[in-house]
Amino acid sequence: MSMKWIAGGLGAAAIAGLATVGLLIVSLCAMASSDEEEQRRRNYQMSEALNAAAGSGVSDNAPGKVSGIRKVVLSAYSKGAAGIGTIRPQCRGMRWSVLAGIGAVESNHIGGRRVNREGDITPRIIGPRLDGSGVGGNTEPFHDTDNGALDGDTEYDRAVGPMQFLPSTWNGPSGQDGNNDATKDPHNVFDATLATASYLCGTGKTNLTDTGQLRKAILRYNNAGWYADKVLTLIRAYDKMTPKQAGKGTGSGPGSGAGRWTLPVNARTGTPYHQSGAMWSSGYHTGVDFTAAVGTPVKAVGPGTVVTAGRGGSYGTQIVIRHPDGMYSQYAHLSDLHVTRGDTVKGGTRIGRSGATGNVSGPHLHFEIRSKPGYGSDISPLPYLRTHGLKI
Repeated sequence: MSMKWIAGGLGAAAIAGLATVGLLIVSLCAMASSDEEEQRRRNYQMSEALNAAAGSGVSDNAPGKVSGIRKVVLSAYSKGAAGIGTIRPQCRGMRWSVLAGIGAVESNHIGGRRVNREGDITPRIIGPRLDGSGVGGNTEPFHDTDNGALDGDTEYDRAVGPMQFLPSTWNGPSGQDGNNDATKDPHNVFDATLATASYLCGTGKTNLTDTGQLRKAILRYNNAGWYADKVLTLIRAYDKMTPKQAGKGTGSGPGSGAGRWTLPVNARTGTPYHQSGAMWSSGYHTGVDFTAAVGTPVKAVGPGTVVTAGRGGSYGTQIVIRHPDGMYSQYAHLSDLHVTRGDTVKGGTRIGRSGATGNVSGPHLHFEIRSKPGYGSDISPLPYLRTHGLKI
């Protein structure tokens, strides 16, 4: 969950002030006919840009298909990147992969929700109450700024929509009308994605093809190093997915195929990534669980080198594998090990058996993808696996 503006150092009072100023400006514009004409001109330009993107089906070499991202969501990423030139003309380098990286971390590309052709999401994505109780790492209360209009909470604010904007940020300078329906709705994927592009670009000159500037923009979105690391890792993976590679399931890089990459176990998924709960020290689930019985064979998801094989505290018996792209996969709560540290494995190699060791309430496989070998560098596992051609 992102803390826009707050993470950048502004307090709740400052946010509320920005929202008030933004609403006042909108009101004044509605009273001035010349400003109305200018707004109509800008809306027309935006509509033309979005229609052009829709006509081509892609923008900035975006693929026509990406495993794990529904067509309407991918279209929103493409259109958001294509339309940014009108509202942020000094921004360079905005592309679908940047917005997909944010979308993957914030809502797993709207996983588990319905999205209609217009981009409206049901049920709405609403984060936990930001009352300072510590849920999701939040220790500072953010009192209601929108009378519950966007988040249904009249006492405290909650992050909303697929890109997890705070109501105060959305109602201030950030909200956008990405589908040109004269409504700025954070629960619409086209609106939210264009708003994210606008937020990342800022109001000055920005070149997002420069890694340093891109990281700075991501940190402006959420001022946490782990967050920037996750998003940048995903962006790099998506950048490599040319239209020819995307969704094909061949090759050896992101988007590569199930021939060299596989699921870790033959079982259904259970507790999802980033589910909130007091039972986890981070306040949320850092991986995805597979409901595997004790003794179920566990396989390496892809080629790599075993860097950890043994006891891992609350993870019980675990294995960590470093893959050629620099990412790490973790397999926890195992009952048996078939590999040792330093072993080289291929995708599909049997590395152990699932179990119920460590801090568990029952047998299962806890699976993580990390940017570093240790705890705290997790990214959403399923989108990563999908970039390697797996259907899950």
